[in-house]
Amino acid sequence: MTSVRKKHVGRVICCGDLMLEHMSGCLGSRGTTSIVDVSSMDLGGGAFNIAWYLSALGHRAALVAPTGPCDRRKVASHCKTGGITFRPLVVPGARLDILLASISGRGHASLYLRSRLTRPNKGVPIRGAGAIVVTGSRHDEMRSYWNDQLASADGLLRVFVPSYSVFDYSTKQVRAFLSNSDVVFLNKQEHLHLRALLGAKAIETLLPKNGVLVVTKGHEGANAYTTHGSLAVAAVSRSTADVVGAGDAFAAAFISGILDDDSLERCGMRAAAIAALVVKSSEPRIRIPRRSLARWSRKAGAETN
Repeated sequence: MTSVRKKHVGRVICCGDLMLEHMSGCLGSRGTTSIVDVSSMDLGGGAFNIAWYLSALGHRAALVAPTGPCDRRKVASHCKTGGITFRPLVVPGARLDILLASISGRGHASLYLRSRLTRPNKGVPIRGAGAIVVTGSRHDEMRSYWNDQLASADGLLRVFVPSYSVFDYSTKQVRAFLSNSDVVFLNKQEHLHLRALLGAKAIETLLPKNGVLVVTKGHEGANAYTTHGSLAVAAVSRSTADVVGAGDAFAAAFISGILDDDSLERCGMRAAAIAALVVKSSEPRIRIPRRSLARWSRKAGAETN
């Protein structure tokens, strides 16, 4: 299987909701705000994670995300640490706060943008960009906005990574996003959900002519589907310390391969290698040495030559 499209150059624009991550393990059983120090939390969310990994792999990445005026400086600081350019969509009254707290093995609490968002009146700045990555949103107005940005970004590599939020998308919204995306990433559960929603073969047929659907399956590896056939990607390692963030790392490394004009086989190997590195670490994403990511990526590419 050949590469998705011609080589893309320029900055990668990563768009989507932000969240805060609490890693210290001291979150109370009910996840109340009185127990959690929001000011000390790490920035997260699919858009930020993918931007960070792309930057770590040598690409110029920018983050476009809705934030409140009070959060703008915090987000910019985290982006600067990751070498990411921050382009805020400031929404008056919005703030990053506790709405949903989910505890995983390492005491991981997810805090999402609380306020109901109104549609921004400006488009995403894509001048000089080579690709746009849109992640899932919990906000209906933002879903419409992000889809319009994909539709207007013809000529760029357009990527959709809906993650957990896809379960809240309407059939009409899913169809619109798929038809405006060159590459779509889903995990196994999300794929099954969309197959039930749209029909067994509808996902692939809704993608553009040279579109790619990538389905990740944890320790079972992943599959890439195109109109020309399918490709199986084997998992590099079954040893895991924490799987949080593995899907974002896989997507970022796969996108990195496309931007470097790799074949889909090499994109898959690169993505599997980076995901394996991430799940072996119990540390937050931003503490994984960047040189380790780049070295694993180069090694994976060399092994497919």
